[in-house]
Amino acid sequence: MIEFHGNSRWLVCLECQRREAVRPERLRELPPRCRCEGLLKPDFIFFGEGIPEKALQRSYQEASQADLFLIIGSSGEIQPACQIPPLAKARGAKLIEINLHESNFTPIADVFLQGPATEVVGALVKELGLK
Repeated sequence: MIEFHGNSRWLVCLECQRREAVRPERLRELPPRCRCEGLLKPDFIFFGEGIPEKALQRSYQEASQADLFLIIGSSGEIQPACQIPPLAKARGAKLIEINLHESNFTPIADVFLQGPATEVVGALVKELGLK
């Protein structure tokens, strides 16, 4: 699992790049500030921000070596993420798309499972006997 777009469990300082866990008391005063007085923002990618280079390179590497690739809840429209499933497919991976609606990936997917991600993934886990 690669956190390509980050997550909301961390805050990151826009000045010094320090990261800290989100705690309710840190959010009492908004906007939250770092020790250096810089603004803290959720540690996920906003529109216009670039994907962290390490996550991007690892995504390409993993996709080029994958036997099976799950696409869950993506429109297949946002760069550079939309390049990764076709790379995996070109290198021989089977693609399984789980989505509420067809996407730009549906035509290249080997299997399209339509429905809410939590329900479909839960059913897959159960069917495969995984925990």
